[in-house]
Amino acid sequence: MLIGLVGPAYAGKSIVKKYLQHKYGFIELLVRSTCSLAEMVHTDNSSADNPIALPHSQSSCVAGSTHLSSRTFSNISELYNYVTENWQSYCIIDDVDCISGWDVLCKRPFFLLVSIEAPMHLRWQRLLSENTTPVLDNLHVSSTHSSTNGFTLYSTMSTLQDSCQQARFERFVQHEEEVMFGLDVPAADLSSTLIDEKTSSMCALGKLDRPALYLTISKSDVRIINTARSLNDLYMLVDSTDLLNHERLRPNWDTYFMELCDLAARRSNCMKRRVGCILVNNRRVIATGYNGTPRGIRNCNDGGCQRCNSNASCGSQLDTCLCLHAEEVGWF
Repeated sequence: MLIGLVGPAYAGKSIVKKYLQHKYGFIELLVRSTCSLAEMVHTDNSSADNPIALPHSQSSCVAGSTHLSSRTFSNISELYNYVTENWQSYCIIDDVDCISGWDVLCKRPFFLLVSIEAPMHLRWQRLLSENTTPVLDNLHVSSTHSSTNGFTLYSTMSTLQDSCQQARFERFVQHEEEVMFGLDVPAADLSSTLIDEKTSSMCALGKLDRPALYLTISKSDVRIINTARSLNDLYMLVDSTDLLNHERLRPNWDTYFMELCDLAARRSNCMKRRVGCILVNNRRVIATGYNGTPRGIRNCNDGGCQRCNSNASCGSQLDTCLCLHAEEVGWF
């Protein structure tokens, strides 16, 4: 199994990766062309993606690097060949969309794309928990006042701090929207959107043929919304998704057939409800059907069935309904 992680900054990707490495022995796969930048964003001793800032001693069981395996490749082709030959091993890639040509992995039946997401205000709080504002560190005056033409001007530390904090948050939002939706930020304004060196590295990563993040997230097989307030809560959330269940890679027969029913239902033209069915014999599909008016009669959604189009209450006037059940269509 190969898991590819994707998601915005400070959503918890690094912690999820290290948790899977620690608990299940996942091997992290890296591509050398992006390693130097990725390491700046996700260092072993960093809590960049921690759901909540904790002392190092409390998170060392996961964040410790001495027992976490990794392999580095020169390009995506080498990585592609390795995972194909070792597909039964547990492997993981953090920020997989930062690797040029990563989507070739989607063709393999052992690849699972997992997005880790979190509300922006929580991600902002996580950023603040490990970063300080240099301009505030250099200010030592708690409050000052001066008089000009009879007017007294007050400048308090808290007011200045709130103002700087608001400006930083606006730059954070601007940068995150640029990454998420691929919005164009003028080159002259790009530096002003960066929060710190780590965020600057993320921006550099985002320029490596990286599409808008929401496009990649929309392809995810599993989406984890990390609103956890502690590491244990996040671990429980990850465990509840049952990522190692191989039916996530290849659904069982019942799931497969039910998804075919859902697909058939999308062809329904009945104004009341969508229903689909398939007829199966010895795990072979022999017929499909969906509800609606019979062949040769105008579709229900084009006015073919007066009963359905008159908004009749459930269970009433059924003797005037022209629509056939999905099972009837499947049989005939």
